[in-house]
Amino acid sequence: MQNPKSIVTYGKKDTVVALLGWAGAADKNVAKYAGIYQKKGYTTVQYTAHAAAKGWGTKEGREVENLAQTLDSVLINPSNRLIFHVFSMNGFLTLTSLDSQYPELKAFEKCDGIFLDSCPACFAFSFDNMYKHSLVMNHVYDGLIKSSNFLVGNFYWMYKKWETTRFGSRLLLDELMIKAGICSMEDANPFFYLLNHPHLPPIIYSVFSDADIVCSADEINSFNQLASQRSDKRREVVITRLKDSAHVEHFKKHPKLYLERMEEFLQKVEKFRNGGNSKL
Repeated sequence: MQNPKSIVTYGKKDTVVALLGWAGAADKNVAKYAGIYQKKGYTTVQYTAHAAAKGWGTKEGREVENLAQTLDSVLINPSNRLIFHVFSMNGFLTLTSLDSQYPELKAFEKCDGIFLDSCPACFAFSFDNMYKHSLVMNHVYDGLIKSSNFLVGNFYWMYKKWETTRFGSRLLLDELMIKAGICSMEDANPFFYLLNHPHLPPIIYSVFSDADIVCSADEINSFNQLASQRSDKRREVVITRLKDSAHVEHFKKHPKLYLERMEEFLQKVEKFRNGGNSKL
Protein backbone atom coordinates (compact mmCIF):
# COMPACT_ATOMS: atom_id res chain seq x y z
CA MET A 1 0.00 0.00 0.00
CA GLN A 2 1.17 3.50 -0.80
CA ASN A 3 1.80 5.88 2.04
CA PRO A 4 -1.22 8.12 2.68
CA LYS A 5 -1.07 11.71 1.53
CA SER A 6 -1.68 14.84 3.56
CA ILE A 7 -4.45 17.19 2.46
CA VAL A 8 -3.75 20.87 3.07
CA THR A 9 -6.29 23.70 2.98
CA TYR A 10 -4.79 27.11 3.62
CA GLY A 11 -6.36 29.76 5.83
CA LYS A 12 -5.45 33.23 7.09
CA LYS A 13 -4.64 32.43 10.73
CA ASP A 14 -1.14 31.62 11.96
CA THR A 15 -2.36 28.48 13.72
CA VAL A 16 -2.34 25.20 11.78
CA VAL A 17 -4.80 22.45 12.72
CA ALA A 18 -3.64 18.88 12.06
CA LEU A 19 -6.51 16.38 11.98
CA LEU A 20 -5.31 12.79 12.45
CA GLY A 21 -7.93 10.29 11.31
CA TRP A 22 -9.16 7.04 12.79
CA ALA A 23 -8.40 3.64 11.23
CA GLY A 24 -10.13 3.31 7.89
CA ALA A 25 -11.43 6.88 7.84
CA ALA A 26 -12.12 8.21 4.35
CA ASP A 27 -10.81 11.68 3.55
CA LYS A 28 -14.39 12.94 3.24
CA ASN A 29 -15.11 11.77 6.81
CA VAL A 30 -12.26 13.80 8.29
CA ALA A 31 -13.06 16.72 5.95
CA LYS A 32 -16.33 17.32 7.86
CA TYR A 33 -14.30 18.24 10.91
CA ALA A 34 -11.64 20.11 8.95
CA GLY A 35 -14.33 22.28 7.39
CA ILE A 36 -15.31 23.62 10.82
CA TYR A 37 -11.79 24.91 11.36
CA GLN A 38 -11.50 26.19 7.80
CA LYS A 39 -14.61 28.37 8.19
CA LYS A 40 -12.85 30.08 11.09
CA GLY A 41 -9.77 30.83 9.01
CA TYR A 42 -7.43 28.06 10.14
CA THR A 43 -5.06 26.21 7.85
CA THR A 44 -5.85 22.50 8.11
CA VAL A 45 -3.78 19.39 7.44
CA GLN A 46 -5.69 16.09 7.17
CA TYR A 47 -3.82 12.82 7.51
CA THR A 48 -5.05 9.29 8.12
CA ALA A 49 -2.30 6.74 8.60
CA HIS A 50 -2.69 3.13 7.54
CA ALA A 51 -3.77 1.00 10.49
CA ALA A 52 -0.51 -0.94 10.63
CA ALA A 53 2.53 -0.60 12.86
CA LYS A 54 5.70 0.52 11.11
CA GLY A 55 7.83 -1.33 13.67
CA TRP A 56 8.24 -1.60 17.42
CA GLY A 57 7.19 0.75 20.19
CA THR A 58 5.99 4.32 20.32
CA LYS A 59 8.41 5.56 17.69
CA GLU A 60 7.34 3.07 15.04
CA GLY A 61 3.62 3.07 15.70
CA ARG A 62 2.64 4.54 12.32
CA GLU A 63 4.17 5.68 9.05
CA VAL A 64 4.18 9.49 9.19
CA GLU A 65 6.80 10.66 6.69
CA ASN A 66 4.34 12.49 4.43
CA LEU A 67 2.68 14.15 7.42
CA ALA A 68 6.04 15.35 8.75
CA GLN A 69 7.05 16.77 5.38
CA THR A 70 3.73 18.58 5.05
CA LEU A 71 3.87 20.12 8.52
CA ASP A 72 7.45 21.20 7.90
CA SER A 73 6.28 23.02 4.76
CA VAL A 74 3.35 24.84 6.40
CA LEU A 75 5.04 25.75 9.69
CA ILE A 76 7.41 28.17 8.02
CA ASN A 77 6.97 31.28 10.16
CA PRO A 78 8.08 31.67 13.80
CA SER A 79 4.52 32.79 14.59
CA ASN A 80 2.97 29.54 13.32
CA ARG A 81 1.43 27.40 16.06
CA LEU A 82 -0.18 23.95 16.07
CA ILE A 83 -3.43 22.37 17.19
CA PHE A 84 -4.03 18.62 16.93
CA HIS A 85 -7.50 17.07 16.55
CA VAL A 86 -6.92 13.38 17.16
CA PHE A 87 -9.36 10.56 16.43
CA SER A 88 -9.07 7.13 18.05
CA MET A 89 -5.86 5.22 18.65
CA ASN A 90 -4.89 5.38 14.97
CA GLY A 91 -4.74 9.16 15.24
CA PHE A 92 -3.08 8.97 18.65
CA LEU A 93 -0.36 6.61 17.37
CA THR A 94 0.12 8.96 14.43
CA LEU A 95 0.64 11.85 16.85
CA THR A 96 3.19 10.10 19.08
CA SER A 97 5.00 8.60 16.09
CA LEU A 98 5.29 12.06 14.53
CA ASP A 99 6.90 13.55 17.62
CA SER A 100 9.23 10.63 18.31
CA GLN A 101 10.32 10.08 14.68
CA TYR A 102 10.75 13.77 13.86
CA PRO A 103 11.83 15.60 17.03
CA GLU A 104 13.28 18.38 14.89
CA LEU A 105 9.72 19.48 14.08
CA LYS A 106 9.17 20.27 17.78
CA ALA A 107 5.51 19.43 17.27
CA PHE A 108 4.54 19.50 20.94
CA GLU A 109 6.60 22.60 21.67
CA LYS A 110 4.61 24.41 18.97
CA CYS A 111 1.28 22.93 20.07
CA ASP A 112 -1.14 24.97 22.19
CA GLY A 113 -3.93 22.39 22.38
CA ILE A 114 -5.08 18.87 21.61
CA PHE A 115 -8.67 17.81 21.00
CA LEU A 116 -8.93 14.07 21.73
CA ASP A 117 -11.84 12.11 20.26
CA SER A 118 -12.22 8.54 21.60
CA CYS A 119 -8.64 8.16 22.83
CA PRO A 120 -6.20 7.29 24.28
CA ALA A 121 -6.50 3.77 25.60
CA CYS A 122 -3.63 2.30 27.60
CA PHE A 123 -3.37 -1.08 25.95
CA ALA A 124 -1.97 -3.88 28.09
CA PHE A 125 -1.83 -7.49 26.96
CA SER A 126 -5.21 -9.20 27.28
CA PHE A 127 -7.52 -11.20 25.05
CA ASP A 128 -10.09 -8.42 25.45
CA ASN A 129 -7.68 -5.90 23.91
CA MET A 130 -6.87 -8.32 21.10
CA TYR A 131 -10.61 -8.64 20.45
CA LYS A 132 -10.97 -4.85 20.36
CA HIS A 133 -8.11 -4.66 17.88
CA SER A 134 -9.79 -7.30 15.73
CA LEU A 135 -12.90 -5.08 15.56
CA VAL A 136 -10.80 -2.28 14.15
CA MET A 137 -9.18 -4.61 11.62
CA ASN A 138 -12.62 -5.86 10.56
CA HIS A 139 -13.74 -2.26 10.03
CA VAL A 140 -10.70 -1.47 7.92
CA TYR A 141 -10.42 -4.65 5.82
CA ASP A 142 -13.85 -6.32 5.52
CA GLY A 143 -14.96 -3.86 2.85
CA LEU A 144 -11.78 -4.50 0.89
CA ILE A 145 -12.30 -8.26 1.18
CA LYS A 146 -15.86 -8.04 -0.17
CA SER A 147 -14.85 -5.85 -3.11
CA SER A 148 -11.79 -7.92 -4.11
CA ASN A 149 -11.37 -11.10 -6.12
CA PHE A 150 -10.78 -14.43 -4.37
CA LEU A 151 -6.98 -14.21 -4.33
CA VAL A 152 -6.72 -10.60 -3.15
CA GLY A 153 -9.60 -11.05 -0.70
CA ASN A 154 -7.85 -13.96 0.98
CA PHE A 155 -4.65 -11.91 1.19
CA TYR A 156 -6.52 -9.14 3.04
CA TRP A 157 -8.18 -11.75 5.32
CA MET A 158 -4.81 -13.27 6.27
CA TYR A 159 -3.27 -9.82 6.70
CA LYS A 160 -5.92 -8.61 9.17
CA LYS A 161 -5.49 -11.81 11.21
CA TRP A 162 -1.73 -11.35 11.17
CA GLU A 163 -2.02 -7.72 12.33
CA THR A 164 -4.16 -8.71 15.33
CA THR A 165 -1.75 -11.52 16.25
CA ARG A 166 1.21 -9.17 15.91
CA PHE A 167 -0.59 -6.56 18.01
CA GLY A 168 -1.12 -9.02 20.87
CA SER A 169 2.45 -10.31 20.65
CA ARG A 170 3.81 -6.77 20.80
CA LEU A 171 1.75 -5.95 23.89
CA LEU A 172 3.05 -9.04 25.67
CA LEU A 173 6.64 -8.36 24.62
CA ASP A 174 6.34 -4.72 25.70
CA GLU A 175 5.23 -5.72 29.21
CA LEU A 176 8.10 -8.19 29.54
CA MET A 177 10.67 -5.65 28.32
CA ILE A 178 9.41 -2.95 30.70
CA LYS A 179 9.53 -5.34 33.67
CA ALA A 180 13.05 -6.41 32.68
CA GLY A 181 14.20 -2.79 32.50
CA ILE A 182 15.09 -3.08 28.81
CA CYS A 183 12.89 -0.14 27.83
CA SER A 184 10.81 2.56 29.48
CA MET A 185 7.02 2.81 29.53
CA GLU A 186 7.31 5.86 27.28
CA ASP A 187 9.34 3.91 24.69
CA ALA A 188 6.82 1.08 24.61
CA ASN A 189 3.45 2.73 25.20
CA PRO A 190 2.22 5.91 23.45
CA PHE A 191 -0.24 6.54 26.31
CA PHE A 192 2.68 7.22 28.68
CA TYR A 193 4.79 8.88 25.99
CA LEU A 194 2.30 11.75 25.72
CA LEU A 195 1.25 11.75 29.37
CA ASN A 196 4.83 12.19 30.59
CA HIS A 197 6.04 14.40 27.73
CA PRO A 198 7.91 17.50 28.96
CA HIS A 199 5.92 19.61 26.49
CA LEU A 200 2.46 18.19 27.04
CA PRO A 201 0.23 20.96 25.59
CA PRO A 202 -1.48 23.38 27.98
CA ILE A 203 -5.05 22.79 26.76
CA ILE A 204 -6.56 19.33 26.34
CA TYR A 205 -10.18 18.67 25.42
CA SER A 206 -11.39 15.09 25.59
CA VAL A 207 -14.66 13.68 24.23
CA PHE A 208 -15.39 10.00 24.80
CA SER A 209 -18.22 7.63 25.71
CA ASP A 210 -19.12 4.78 28.01
CA ALA A 211 -20.67 3.08 24.96
CA ASP A 212 -17.31 2.85 23.18
CA ILE A 213 -16.40 -0.82 22.69
CA VAL A 214 -12.99 -0.09 21.13
CA CYS A 215 -11.31 2.28 23.60
CA SER A 216 -12.18 2.00 27.29
CA ALA A 217 -13.83 5.11 28.74
CA ASP A 218 -12.15 4.41 32.07
CA GLU A 219 -8.70 4.30 30.47
CA ILE A 220 -9.35 7.51 28.55
CA ASN A 221 -10.56 9.19 31.71
CA SER A 222 -7.48 7.95 33.55
CA PHE A 223 -5.27 9.76 31.04
CA ASN A 224 -7.29 12.95 31.49
CA GLN A 225 -7.11 12.80 35.28
CA LEU A 226 -3.39 12.08 35.32
CA ALA A 227 -2.70 14.86 32.81
CA SER A 228 -4.62 17.36 34.94
CA GLN A 229 -2.72 16.27 38.07
CA ARG A 230 0.79 16.57 36.66
CA SER A 231 3.17 18.29 39.03
CA ASP A 232 3.84 21.20 36.64
CA LYS A 233 0.11 22.19 36.94
CA ARG A 234 0.27 24.16 33.71
CA ARG A 235 -2.66 22.83 31.76
CA GLU A 236 -6.41 22.77 31.56
CA VAL A 237 -8.08 19.44 30.84
CA VAL A 238 -11.77 19.60 29.90
CA ILE A 239 -13.63 16.29 29.91
CA THR A 240 -16.87 15.42 28.13
CA ARG A 241 -17.90 11.87 29.05
CA LEU A 242 -20.95 10.74 27.11
CA LYS A 243 -23.15 7.71 27.73
CA ASP A 244 -24.55 6.59 24.40
CA SER A 245 -22.33 7.45 21.41
CA ALA A 246 -20.24 4.82 19.65
CA HIS A 247 -16.52 5.00 18.92
CA VAL A 248 -15.67 8.22 16.98
CA GLU A 249 -19.39 8.90 16.45
CA HIS A 250 -19.87 11.60 19.08
CA PHE A 251 -20.27 14.35 16.47
CA LYS A 252 -22.84 12.24 14.64
CA LYS A 253 -24.82 11.50 17.82
CA HIS A 254 -24.44 14.87 19.54
CA PRO A 255 -23.59 17.47 16.86
CA LYS A 256 -24.63 20.54 18.84
CA LEU A 257 -22.65 19.52 21.93
CA TYR A 258 -19.59 18.55 19.87
CA LEU A 259 -19.56 21.87 18.05
CA GLU A 260 -19.88 23.69 21.37
CA ARG A 261 -16.86 21.83 22.71
CA MET A 262 -14.84 22.65 19.60
CA GLU A 263 -15.78 26.33 19.92
CA GLU A 264 -14.80 26.38 23.61
CA PHE A 265 -11.53 24.64 22.76
CA LEU A 266 -10.60 27.20 20.13
CA GLN A 267 -11.51 30.09 22.38
CA LYS A 268 -9.26 28.76 25.14
CA VAL A 269 -6.39 28.18 22.69
CA GLU A 270 -6.72 31.70 21.27
CA LYS A 271 -6.95 33.16 24.77
CA PHE A 272 -3.81 31.28 25.79
CA ARG A 273 -1.95 32.50 22.68
CA ASN A 274 -3.00 36.11 23.23
CA GLY A 275 -2.14 36.23 26.89
CA GLY A 276 -5.72 36.08 28.18
CA ASN A 277 -7.69 37.75 25.36
CA SER A 278 -9.61 35.64 22.86
CA LYS A 279 -9.81 37.02 19.31
CA LEU A 280 -12.29 34.51 17.97
